[in-house]
Amino acid sequence: MNQLHQDMDELARRKALKTHAKADVAVQQDEEMFKHVHPSLDDEAAWQIHNEVKRLVKRQGIQEICQYLHKLASEDKIFLPNMPSVAYAELVRMGMPDGEGFTLKTFMKYYRK
Repeated sequence: MNQLHQDMDELARRKALKTHAKADVAVQQDEEMFKHVHPSLDDEAAWQIHNEVKRLVKRQGIQEICQYLHKLASEDKIFLPNMPSVAYAELVRMGMPDGEGFTLKTFMKYYRK
């Protein structure tokens, strides 16, 4: 009898996790995914990269952002466009500031280094 209750509790926990995961996907679908996610990634990994980039651009400076983007590109998690202005526009859309210290000129200085 005790095993039956444990099994029922486990099923309820799994159902709750699935419901929570579906709610997360619904929230994510309300915003447009990061455009430069590598096409080989599945949806779950793509949203993870999207959220990672979103946190990155809100918390770091240009040099750190560029370094991390190159790291992600070398791991085949994203692909970087040839034109820095395209990448810059997408990062600003994702939440990167575009004021002092975050201009396109500064971004271009570090983009391919």
